[in-house]
Amino acid sequence: MNVFVLCTGRCGSMTFSEACKHIKNYTSSHESKNHLFGKERLNYPNNHIEVDNRLSWFLGSMDKKYGNDAYYVHLKRDTLNVAKSYLERWEFGITKSYHNGIILGIDNNSDYNKLSFPYKWDSPDDILHHNLDHDVFKKWTNNKKPYRVRYINDPISRKRVIYMIKF
Repeated sequence: MNVFVLCTGRCGSMTFSEACKHIKNYTSSHESKNHLFGKERLNYPNNHIEVDNRLSWFLGSMDKKYGNDAYYVHLKRDTLNVAKSYLERWEFGITKSYHNGIILGIDNNSDYNKLSFPYKWDSPDDILHHNLDHDVFKKWTNNKKPYRVRYINDPISRKRVIYMIKF
């Protein structure tokens, strides 16, 4: 049985992964295969916990490979804090890739606060959380409810939510 932790990034995923290393009967990694492609990208050992914000791009392939033999955990953080955190990382990593590869031709005079991430676009009520929102989860789970929901508050009042769903 494998566990895949889906998240937007900038939401405590590294801390979550480090905590999982204390689980005795599972291995755990953070973005361990993000440099691979093809079949190797999703080739994880049995009884492994993988925390990787890019896994949301591979959900169809993951379902075909792991089927009912996987748990999916959704790690969330307040969307505004996620967007602010990514804004601080504007010049490198997935943030740079997003703006140079998905949104093309950004003017250097653009208001980066408005472009910081699509979390806030057309979402005045803060309903969307990247590509992982409640409606998407309902589709993935055929309306199956999480068997556990954990709310984690850190000292700076950044609420994080973990949904645990058994398929």
